[in-house]
Amino acid sequence: PLCVIIDPSFLETLDDSQLLNGFAEILKHGLIADRKLWDELEINSVEELKDAQLIERAASIKLSIVEQDPNEKNIRKLLNFGHTLGHAIEGYAIEKEEPLAHGHAVALGMIAETYLSFKKEMITQTEMNQVITRLLSYYAVPEMNDDEIQMLVKLCGNDKKNESNKINCTLLSEIGKGSIDHFVATSEVTEAFQFLFSLNQ
Repeated sequence: PLCVIIDPSFLETLDDSQLLNGFAEILKHGLIADRKLWDELEINSVEELKDAQLIERAASIKLSIVEQDPNEKNIRKLLNFGHTLGHAIEGYAIEKEEPLAHGHAVALGMIAETYLSFKKEMITQTEMNQVITRLLSYYAVPEMNDDEIQMLVKLCGNDKKNESNKINCTLLSEIGKGSIDHFVATSEVTEAFQFLFSLNQ
């Protein structure tokens, strides 16, 4: 594209659930690339999401990453954080005819992939708890039984980024810094989903 034009006034046409849907991506950008942004993203009202400066900061992170790697060979994979497991949740919800908004599914994927980051000793338990507590304050975890979790794991296996029967995830090396190309076994993904759905209230 020659340019990207964003007019925040269009956000007035969206309900709160759609604003939170987009907020998931802003949270992701803070987690993978900007600790300062993440630290500022504790909102009290969805009205705060209509702030043009906030949108510009998040968009500039994505722009910078895409410009460096337009064909997703390397750093652009950072943008997949939360998406590998989140896409499986989103796809399964559609199959069940109980669609889940993309941002909500990605937020759930970020919780599960943050757990994987902790299990691989890339982040501390304190960091994991901080990320998960904030995400849970905006996004509810649906109920999912063991059979359904196995369906989700199977869906993860279909992801185009996988290699040699292992699932390729973008994880966190710290809050504000993503890390690409972590190949995880299906047993690890199963554990991450089990952890996520244990958080169902």
